[in-house]
Amino acid sequence: MTEGGDGARRAADRANALRESARRGVPYTAVSGLLQIVFALVGMLLLVRYLEPDTYGVWVILVGLAGPLVLMFSLGQLHALLRFMPALERAEDRRELLWRVAIRRTAVVALGVIVLFVAYPLFAERFGIEGRRPVLAILMPGFVALAANEYLIAALNVAFRQREIFVATISQQIVFVGGIALGIVFEQDLGYFAVVFSLAASLQTGISFAACVRHYGGPQARDLHGPLAEAAGQRRYRLTSYVDDVGTMLLSSPVNRLLLAGLASTGEVAIFAVASNIVDRLLALQPIQVFRPIATVSLFARYEQSGDIKDVNRMFRFILGVDRSVTMLFVVLFLPLGEPLLSFVFRPDYAASYAPAAVLIATTALFTMPAGMVAQTLKRPQALVWSKLAVLINLGLGIPLTLRYGALGMATASAISSLVRNAIVYFVLRLEFDLRFPWSTLGRYVAAGATSMVIIEGLERVVPLLVAGSIGLVVYAISLRLFAVLDVSERAMLVSLLPTRMQGAARFLLR
Repeated sequence: MTEGGDGARRAADRANALRESARRGVPYTAVSGLLQIVFALVGMLLLVRYLEPDTYGVWVILVGLAGPLVLMFSLGQLHALLRFMPALERAEDRRELLWRVAIRRTAVVALGVIVLFVAYPLFAERFGIEGRRPVLAILMPGFVALAANEYLIAALNVAFRQREIFVATISQQIVFVGGIALGIVFEQDLGYFAVVFSLAASLQTGISFAACVRHYGGPQARDLHGPLAEAAGQRRYRLTSYVDDVGTMLLSSPVNRLLLAGLASTGEVAIFAVASNIVDRLLALQPIQVFRPIATVSLFARYEQSGDIKDVNRMFRFILGVDRSVTMLFVVLFLPLGEPLLSFVFRPDYAASYAPAAVLIATTALFTMPAGMVAQTLKRPQALVWSKLAVLINLGLGIPLTLRYGALGMATASAISSLVRNAIVYFVLRLEFDLRFPWSTLGRYVAAGATSMVIIEGLERVVPLLVAGSIGLVVYAISLRLFAVLDVSERAMLVSLLPTRMQGAARFLLR
C-alpha cells in the first residue's frame, strides 16, 4: 500500500476512534447535564423559598465571588489543556502538563482567596454584605476546590472520561441539595449553607482527582518546579483565550449581579438572580452546552485532520440548528406562561423576575451562536478579544439602565451586549473565512415558535396552564418538522451521534 494510502487509513482510523469515544460519552454527558439542571433548580427553589429576598441576595453575591476569582487567576491554562493536551502522544507528557497546570493554578487561587478575605471590609458595604465575613471564610475552601476541579474536569474531558465526570458532578449535587433540604428542616442560617457548599465542592474535586490519578498517573515532586514548556503559538493562543475569558466574565450573570449590587438593593439583586439563574439553567440544556466538552474536542480534532472550512460550516450550521430547536422551545413556553408560574413556584415577590427573564431568554434564543467555538477551532482567538468591546456596552448601558429600571435594566443591557459580542466574532471571522450563518433556518425557527405561541396564548384562557403548555409542546414539535428546520443530512448526522440502541427510535421521529 502507498504511503498516501497508509496516511489516509490512519486518518480514517483516528476519526472512527474519535467518533466512537464521543459516542460512548454521550449518555453520561446527557444524563449528567440534565440532572445538574434539575438539582440546580431544586437547590435554588429551596433557598429562594426559605430565605428572605435580601438574605438570598447576600448569598448570591457571596457565592458569585467564586467564578470571577477562579477565572482571573487561570491565565488561559484551562483552554490550553483542552486545545493542546489531545495532541500530546506520550502519556507522561499529558500527565506532567495536567499536574503542573492544576497544582500551580490552584495554589495561586488559594492566595487570591486569602487576599479577598483580608480586603473584605473595603467592598462589603458597597455590596450590602456587611457582617457576613464569617460566611465568606467558610466558603473559601469551596472556592479553592472549585478552582482545582476546573482543570481536573478538563483533563477528564480530553480523555472522554464522561462516566467519572458524571459520578463526581452528581455526588456534589446530591450532597449540596440534600444539605440545603436538611438546613431548611432544622432552620439553619447562611453559615450552615456555606459549610454545605464547601463540603460538596470538596467531594467533587476529590472524586475528579482520584479519576485523574487513575487515568493519567499521580502528581510528582518535579511537577512543582521548573518552567511550563509551551511554544510561542501556544502561549499566544492561551493568553488570547484568557483575555477572551476575562471579557466573557465581565458580561456574565455573576458579574452583572455584583454590578447590580453596587447600584441597587440586595432585593433587586435577588430578583435579577432568580431571573438569570432560571435562564442560565435553561440555557444549560442547550445541546451545545450539554455536549460542549465532546463537541469541542471533536470539532478541534476534525478540523486538525481536514483543515477544510466546509467541515466547520457544516458543523456550525448543525450545532446552531439543534441548539435553536431547544432555545426556541424556551421562548414558546416561557413568554406566555412564565409570569404565573414564577409566582406559583417561587414567592409572589419574584413575579418581578418575569420581565428580565423574558428579555434574556428571547435574546438568547434568537441571536446566540457557537461563534466562540468556531473561532477557537480556526485558531483565531483574536476574534474573541475584539468581541469584548461589548463589555463597554454592558457597562455603558448597564449603569444608567440599572439606576432607572433595576433588574430589568441590567437584563436589557446584558442582552444587548451579548448580541453585539456574537456579531463581532462572526463578522471578524467572515473577513478571513467563508463562514456562513443560516439566516433562512432562523426564519423557519421563528415561524415555528410564533405558531406555537399563538396557540398557547389562545388555549391558556380556556384550559389550565399545564394543559396549554403540553399542547403547545406538541404543536412546536410538529411545527419544527413542517417548517423543515433541519435538512435530511443534518437529521442523519444527529441520529449518527446517538448510541446505537437509540438510533432506531430517533430515526423514526426525525424521518
